[in-house]
Formats: sequence, structure tokens, C-alpha cells
Amino acid sequence: MKSVIKKLLPKKLKKFLVELSQIRQWRARGYLEYAPQLVKQNLFVKYGVPQAQWVETGTYVGETTDFLSKNYLFVYSIEPEKNLYKNAMKKFLNKNV
Repeated sequence: MKSVIKKLLPKKLKKFLVELSQIRQWRARGYLEYAPQLVKQNLFVKYGVPQAQWVETGTYVGETTDFLSKNYLFVYSIEPEKNLYKNAMKKFLNKNV
């Protein structure tokens, strides 16, 4: 039943519900670790220097890298794990990363 309901929900509503769940989990952890992506992005926008270049450590799947590349001049991203690095190289080819 839940999967049927999820399929019927608009994409933006699904995203909102996921973000709400992530914030609730973060609050349950006492706001200590693994801030949700939405929180990180809001901090980047609020405190980021316009036209700045960013250095990100730990690309992982590139969510933060992608956000930064769309909002700032240039992003340097460091990913030591070989497979994640290769995926990031493909994902950000010909972008400001």
C-alpha cells in the first residue's frame, strides 16, 4: 500500500517528506552528526562567499559537489576511494569541478 501511495505523490512532495524525515532523524541524534543535505546547502548559501572557489573533501556520490558547482565559481573535490573517484570524474566532466 505504501509503495502505491509513494508512486502517486508528486516529486516535490516526495522530496519534502524525505527531507522532513532526515531532519527528524538528525534532531533525534541531538543535531550531532550527519547533517541532512538540505541543512548543508542552506549553510553554504547563508555563509558562502559569492564567486568563491570551494574545496570539498570527500566527494562520495557528489550531491554537495553538484550543489556547489551550480552556485559557485569553481569546486575542487577530493575523493580517495577509486570507484567513487571514477564515478565523480564521469559525473562532473566538462563542469566547473
